[in-house]
Parts: sequence; structure tokens; C-alpha cells
Amino acid sequence: LEIRNILRSVVRGDGVIQLIAATKYEVQAARVAAGAALPASTREKLDAAREILDEMRIEIRRTIYDLHPAMLDAVGLVPALQKHCLRFQEISGITCRIRVIGDPLRLTQAAEIAIYRLIEEALNNVAAHSNARSVTIQLEHRSAMLSITVQDNGQGFDYDTWTRTKNGKHLGLLGMQERVAILSGDMHIQSGPGRGTCVTFHLPVEQEREQ
Repeated sequence: LEIRNILRSVVRGDGVIQLIAATKYEVQAARVAAGAALPASTREKLDAAREILDEMRIEIRRTIYDLHPAMLDAVGLVPALQKHCLRFQEISGITCRIRVIGDPLRLTQAAEIAIYRLIEEALNNVAAHSNARSVTIQLEHRSAMLSITVQDNGQGFDYDTWTRTKNGKHLGLLGMQERVAILSGDMHIQSGPGRGTCVTFHLPVEQEREQ
């Protein structure tokens, strides 16, 4: 009965998580059915398989969250970013502010996820490299374009040297450039020793519905 219920959940769309649960159940059922006749080495292997399945389930849940933060669906891009900004400030000790120009719009799900990840990576770079005391995120909404600026007051870096060498010190910037290219947008960086860093994204966006 239990395995049938699990399989029904799979059909309803609970997906890989429930398939893992079903596999774990079958492993346990096989162990119980074999009973005392099961060699100790085989019992150990089955127990190890169950532990691996548990780890897979946890990792898949984590990956699903990483790919699609649940808060985006619940409240939209700007409130989700505001919450992330507060969390960033608590962890890093760097004052983080968000300014919004224009009327925030609900964008397509893919666009909101990508923008959230871009800003998240930009803040990660601020925390890791800038020695900044504060960072400001500005989102300017237009009809078919979203301009995003992430400005910190940190130590900055020699951007011209970085563009020539790309020696791995700012791999996060390379990742952002790749993501922006996929979105058919553009990215600009202004920085210099002692002048902080300003990262700007111009992204064409498709409106889904008004907030």
C-alpha cells in the first residue's frame, strides 16, 4: 500500500524526490525480506545505499531551491532582493541599500531568477573582495529594459589590468558576464584602486504582469 501511494505521488508530479523515496523503500523491503540469511557485508551495502539516497534527496532539494528561490514566486523580485539584502548585511557587516526607480513590474520567471542571481553574485564579490563599508543596489524600470547598478565604496581594483589578464581573481565577474550574455544584455564595470566598484547591467525584459 505504501509503495502504491508513493507511485501515485510520482504520477501527480512530485517527481524525482518521490522516486528516491520509493527506491529507498524497496531497498529497506529487500533487507527485511532477506532477514537473518542476508550476509553482513550485503546488509552494510544496503544500509550505505539508503544513506546515499538520503543524501541525494537533500542535495536535490537544495539544488531546486538554488535554481529557483521560492520567495520570488511568493512576493516578486524587489521584495525578494530586499530580504536578501538584509541577510547579506547581517552576515557581512556591510550596509546594503536598495533603491527602485519607476514602477516595479512582475517579469517572467526566468528573468526574475536570472536577475536575482546576478545581484546575488555581485554582492558576493563585494563581500569577498571590496573591503567596503556599504553597497547600494539601484533598479531602474523602463518599458522593456531594466537597468541595475551595484555600487560599493570599497578598495576597488585595476579593471584594465583584469580585462587583459583575467587571471582568476574575479571569476565571479566572468560568471556574471556569461549570464548577461545569455540574457542578451550588457554589463559595464567601473573601478579603480581606492575608488570602489560600480557594476551596471542593462537587460531587456519581458513583462509578465503588474505587481
